Amino acid sequence: MWDYLLNRYYQKRGQKLLTKGHPLKAEKLFRKALMRDNSAENKFNLSLALMSSYQYEKAAKFLEKVYEDFPENMLNILSLAECYLLLGNWNEAIELYQRLLQQQPDNKTFKKYLEIAEDAVAREKYVKSKKLLNSAILDLDDKKDKSALKKLLEAEKYYPDNPTIIFNIGSVYTLLKEYENAYKYLEKAISLAPHNKKFHKNFNFVKRKIRK
Repeated sequence: MWDYLLNRYYQKRGQKLLTKGHPLKAEKLFRKALMRDNSAENKFNLSLALMSSYQYEKAAKFLEKVYEDFPENMLNILSLAECYLLLGNWNEAIELYQRLLQQQPDNKTFKKYLEIAEDAVAREKYVKSKKLLNSAILDLDDKKDKSALKKLLEAEKYYPDNPTIIFNIGSVYTLLKEYENAYKYLEKAISLAPHNKKFHKNFNFVKRKIRK
């Protein structure tokens, strides 16, 4: 019973930290959870934390274990394909995206990622943007806001329509109290992902700041 309660605590606390952009802290908690319960959920959570701190080889190993037990789990397949893409394992990534499309032939996201994986130029740009994004998130965790902003703006050049990159640029400008720039980027983030509640929340905060 005690192990179960600790496992749930580590899971929830780790998820909150990961959501707030603290992957290294989240990783420690997910590892503690995994020690108490060697479940697919804990392996998957740990892999997400590892990916967020660009430890893709380690993340892939955990995702591969989940894939062995749950080969139809689309979220796990998508995460594993992302790892393979970032590691330069193009054929493995393409195979997994094709597998996803077999399950959902009309899924636009899966089609987009398959196109990226199959295009040599597009995938190189995607990998560069993703690694810059993850590095910037670690900088934010260390309170290096200006360093993070520089990396995010470079990432934008490689992948200008990635809502996560655009949102993070807007968020850093908010931290720096450059609200006009924050407004521009957060507005674009919403246009790219109109149903994201967090994007709307931050955008409304910036609008109130500008009105004052």
